[in-house]
Amino acid sequence: MTYHRRTTCRLCDSTQLTLALHYPPQPLADEYLRQPKPQPSYPLDLYLCDDCGCGQLLDVVSADEIYPSYTYETGSSAALVEHFRQYAMDLDERLKPRLGSLIVDIGSNDGTFLQYFPHLKRMGVDPAPVGPEFSEAGFATWDVFFTPAVADKIRHNHGPASIVTANNVYANIDDLRTFTEAVRNLLAPDGVFVFETFYLADLVDHMVFDFIYHEHLTAFALSPLIGFFQRLGMQVFDVQRVATKGGSIRVYVQHDAGKRPVSSDVAALVEWEYLRGFGNKLIFHNYAEKISNTLIGLRNVLHDANCDLQSIVGYGASPTSTTLIYAGKIGMFIEYLVDDWDGKIGTYSPGLHLPVRAAAELNADYCIILAWRYAEQIMARNPQYRGTWVVPLPELRVINAATEQSPTSAAQPR
Repeated sequence: MTYHRRTTCRLCDSTQLTLALHYPPQPLADEYLRQPKPQPSYPLDLYLCDDCGCGQLLDVVSADEIYPSYTYETGSSAALVEHFRQYAMDLDERLKPRLGSLIVDIGSNDGTFLQYFPHLKRMGVDPAPVGPEFSEAGFATWDVFFTPAVADKIRHNHGPASIVTANNVYANIDDLRTFTEAVRNLLAPDGVFVFETFYLADLVDHMVFDFIYHEHLTAFALSPLIGFFQRLGMQVFDVQRVATKGGSIRVYVQHDAGKRPVSSDVAALVEWEYLRGFGNKLIFHNYAEKISNTLIGLRNVLHDANCDLQSIVGYGASPTSTTLIYAGKIGMFIEYLVDDWDGKIGTYSPGLHLPVRAAAELNADYCIILAWRYAEQIMARNPQYRGTWVVPLPELRVINAATEQSPTSAAQPR
């Protein structure tokens, strides 16, 4: 497997990089297998650039190894479908693209987002498209990675793009400079690049440390992004905070010569980041201590249940589940995982090869909700479960499903 370690900041090329969060090495977080086989683990540490404040992984596994077998479908999540529907309506209202102008969605997946732009010429770029036949849906998809050559071909064949989007993709790119230059070259003079990505501040404030895994190479704050785009002849002119992925930002970028005014929200968020201390490693020292205490409490609960010969399973077979299992060192306690998505049922988890079963097979004394951001929905969907729910984050909760009472709201480290 192709793997390398970079020595410079992904945004500003600085060599002044400080370890912010240490994670145990783990395999590729979404490499669930149909048949168990040995899987290598890689270092997984979050570094902070001392010069620009960008959070990032330096240990990079080649995208060629990750995405060709990528199977996740955006349309499998009703919440995400609704999110993208509203997102598309907001883009239309804010940007007012000309009828029939070109929109290019990088990382288009199953086309969920593009379906909401029937009045535009639509094109997707994704090395592993899944879902419906895109030609039947009214748009085409390039089954490749987005590169300068691909951008040039799209522009030559279809003209410049009025909108380029890259949702939950920008954080996954190692060579951001080349990628962004290709986006810039594809944009029309009045074109806009819009992307959503999980937000460094919410990673800390919402305890979503499990969103760090090898696909997610960069944890962005807004301040470093502004300087990065300026150096490439582009301008961040608007930003929104959104709730997806445990907390994200939606960033709007135009050419330096673009005519759209810069929203006051940009300066306001930059100031807030400065006042909060993001970009300073001290905030991550305190965060790491909080994570450690939470995970110790989780292990104590599972250790006690195991000593009492109680069966334990996990709910959720996602990349974040892999990070939580490895970071918490809880794999030894879990008999199997359950999941709601058919695509994961019958597979084995990365590294530990825990079998994944349908949620209907949930039958254990304790169930750790690894997909903890959806804990309330999961518990509501499974009223037949009469064991003990364990919700690990953002604060540890242990809930007796039979009585719907929480005997332990926060287990203390011991």
